[in-house]
Amino acid sequence: MVSSRFRPEAVRRVIRSLFQLCRRLKAKGALMGATAVDAWGHARATQDIDMLLDFTSEERDMVASAVVAMGGEIDADWARENPREDRMLRFRMEGIQVDVLRPFPPMSRDLLNRRKRRRCYGVDAWVLSLEDLIVLKLQVGRPRDIVVALLVGHPELLSSEELLARLEFLRLGPEWQDVCTRIVETV
Repeated sequence: MVSSRFRPEAVRRVIRSLFQLCRRLKAKGALMGATAVDAWGHARATQDIDMLLDFTSEERDMVASAVVAMGGEIDADWARENPREDRMLRFRMEGIQVDVLRPFPPMSRDLLNRRKRRRCYGVDAWVLSLEDLIVLKLQVGRPRDIVVALLVGHPELLSSEELLARLEFLRLGPEWQDVCTRIVETV
């Protein structure tokens, strides 16, 4: 769940605005991170909303202009501190921090092709597939992300060939399979 300091109706409006942005840009998008975890049935507090949006580094300024036209405020401090960061755009909308990322290795456009339609904070939204969300959470490797990955996963999913193949591709193979199996066996 997005931090309780944000009103639920504001979170819903921001999510709707993000998908209006996708339509305006004629680009695929999907919620990711803790916001997407909510759509898969496990609420976790977060301070922002993350979205994967199909744009190129050359289109970043066009995306920023569209965000401003929709009422978003670009985070100038973050932009100044990260002048070479063309993979992400950070802005605030209704007081909520939003990070929009473009596909970059290992986050490929395939993630957007596998996205799923789910209810998220009461809004019909595109979110990363559960398998992709788990793999990305494991890849980040922060303890809270690993716990979230295991909480939203299902035992049959943690042993599925597709998930294991993605873990192997990211070089997160046998050791994560072993960890996941041991945790699933204890639940």
